[in-house]
Amino acid sequence: MISFLFYQLFYRPILNLLVLFIHYLPGKDFGLAVLFLTIVIRLILLPLNIKAQKEQKKVADLQPKMKEIQEKYGKDKEKLSQEALKLFQEKKVNPFFGIFLTFIQLPVLIALFFVLKNINNLNFNDLYSFVPKIEKIKPVSFGFLDLSKSFLSVKENKTSYYWQALPLLFFSSLAFFFQMRGQQKRNPKDPSERFQRNFFYFIFGTTLIVLIQLPLAIALYLLVSSIFSLIEQRSVFKIQKNG
Repeated sequence: MISFLFYQLFYRPILNLLVLFIHYLPGKDFGLAVLFLTIVIRLILLPLNIKAQKEQKKVADLQPKMKEIQEKYGKDKEKLSQEALKLFQEKKVNPFFGIFLTFIQLPVLIALFFVLKNINNLNFNDLYSFVPKIEKIKPVSFGFLDLSKSFLSVKENKTSYYWQALPLLFFSSLAFFFQMRGQQKRNPKDPSERFQRNFFYFIFGTTLIVLIQLPLAIALYLLVSSIFSLIEQRSVFKIQKNG
């Protein structure tokens, strides 16, 4: 039942939308189709993402108060939880909204991964009746980059590297780094600032390591999605600051 719902609600709609973009976009460019698909997904999730950005900003602004509560009730865990919950209720902040949004986006990301991974083995039964049947999808995008390949591949105990992918992998990881970094309120006087900075460097390295083993279409999605998130963050923070 769960797999059926996942297929009908996430995998199949994303696959069909991607095929439609490939069919109608100039040159039937796969990379351009992934770019447009990413933008559509981000626009659908835009209201939720803006809400999450606002909640994250509110939580960051409450950090000084939270530290006061932790210092005052640090030894009394029950009282600490009560006071923290009281603070969030007074300020009308939902600190769990970001986690809720993550759970909503997770099936979208999983479906997108499988769609991009299996795009070369397209099953026409997965397509809606109004979607054109494309006999063969060319994964070479923008005239030079094969998005179906990964940077690192091992076949018959032989390792090969797709060096053209390095710029995309680097900038995808960098954009994701700045997206995560932008969600935190930086305070040079905060002792944990140095730890947070090192943690974000760790995220950058980990993202790069993961991406080198995945189809490059995933890296392109991450790049566009992260840029979209950065624009959202700046817009929300600017509105709240002026408001």
